[in-house]
Amino acid sequence: MTSISHFGYYLMKIRNLALLGLICYSCSLNAQIDYDKYPNSNKSLLLKNALVVYDANKTPTLQDILIKKGKLDRIASNISAPYDAKIVDLDSMFVYPGFIAALSHVGIKKEEEKDQPKIKFQGAPTNKQAGITPEKTIKSQLDVNESSIEKFRSNGITTANTVAPGKMITGTSALVSMSGDQTQRMIINETTGVFSQFKSSGNVYPKTIIGNMAKWRDLYHNAKNASNHIKNFSTNPSLTDRPAYDDATTALIPVVNNTIPVFFKTSNAKEMYRAYELKKELGFNLVFSECRQAWFAKQLTKNVGVNTLLSIKLPKEIKEKKEEDLTDEQKKLNQKKKEAYRNYLAQAALLEKEGIGFSFSFIDGKVSELKKNILKMVEAGLSKKKALEALSLYPAKLLKIDRLYGSIQQGKYANLVVTDNDYFDEKSKIKYVIVEGELFDYSTKKEKKSNTGEGAIDIEGTWDYEAEIFGQAQTGKVTVETADEE
Repeated sequence: MTSISHFGYYLMKIRNLALLGLICYSCSLNAQIDYDKYPNSNKSLLLKNALVVYDANKTPTLQDILIKKGKLDRIASNISAPYDAKIVDLDSMFVYPGFIAALSHVGIKKEEEKDQPKIKFQGAPTNKQAGITPEKTIKSQLDVNESSIEKFRSNGITTANTVAPGKMITGTSALVSMSGDQTQRMIINETTGVFSQFKSSGNVYPKTIIGNMAKWRDLYHNAKNASNHIKNFSTNPSLTDRPAYDDATTALIPVVNNTIPVFFKTSNAKEMYRAYELKKELGFNLVFSECRQAWFAKQLTKNVGVNTLLSIKLPKEIKEKKEEDLTDEQKKLNQKKKEAYRNYLAQAALLEKEGIGFSFSFIDGKVSELKKNILKMVEAGLSKKKALEALSLYPAKLLKIDRLYGSIQQGKYANLVVTDNDYFDEKSKIKYVIVEGELFDYSTKKEKKSNTGEGAIDIEGTWDYEAEIFGQAQTGKVTVETADEE
């Protein structure tokens, strides 16, 4: 019996060992991870021989940059590569802090405008009918596959404060990373402010500027009363009714409490003054946004300390006309147009001269025009240093993220733009963009293909044409431009 017991014991032990081996083998199969599918893994990235630009007015420093877990781990000379590091030799390419879009619509799909249903009482529409939706969040509208994300990133934008398009109050803005495959991974801060504009929603109240301002006062005071009610209820719940307010009122309470600002689209000087009158009367934190005539209101901007976002959009250059072909009135008008154009180009330099901080918004302008228009501003007197700050450190401070974003500094997130030459050189190109440690390679541009599969033909420019119309020969010139959809 003893020998049989021993035999059974050993048999059971062998069976258990075999079962354990099968479990381990199965686990090893499941543990084989395709790291290519996880670009933000813990792998390190070492950039060798980088010309690091801390100040665009000064000579860059030749250094190596070690990135670990999405952050800048070391910036020094001759850094030894960790065993798991991907090494990229930049061979004296320029490295800048990642650009920040202080206000944009990036990541939001354009909705087709639908015909509004007939509103019975046009003087008393619902908030939604009036285009007043501060309760709308970016989290519910952000599309991680939206094409504008790649367009922004390829132009050096690594982080963006994004808002949805709309009418009077479109919703809250959110800070979004230009990297990630899930909404929750891309959103850095769900609520950075509220976006508003002097824009009506058809033929319903408030359809005038005066009506818009009156409605703002009404909304603000409702939110203020709601805030006070909620505070009183939390202190003495037995002495007051339980608070119950609509979503729009509740969403504006942080504005009333000055915990978030209002990004007010103020394209012209009149809108800047109108928005400021509301701010002065009500007391909310204001950010002038998408400004295109800031030079008209420079004293306002300087004296009241309101943050300013200049529109990246610039008007088209005024074409030269032969003086002998113009009347005196046309000459005066042409001169005024030229002066206004120069003011548009020089307003960034003017704000710098006045000591006014600013950044850029991309509500009306195309991100593809970023570099071209920045260079025009630099040519008009803006310093390279201030231009770089306006694209990085200033918006980081405005959005209260400068502890981790906005400059090249150990411990901050690895958001970088790599160019083959000085960014402010007209011919320089962006070769790499790094977003929180994830490397995006733009060093080899894909050739555009035509429908036939051959290389695309460049037809931009001015062309002479000749045509026969009703037996009459017609000649002239036609200009062909490429439309760049954003």
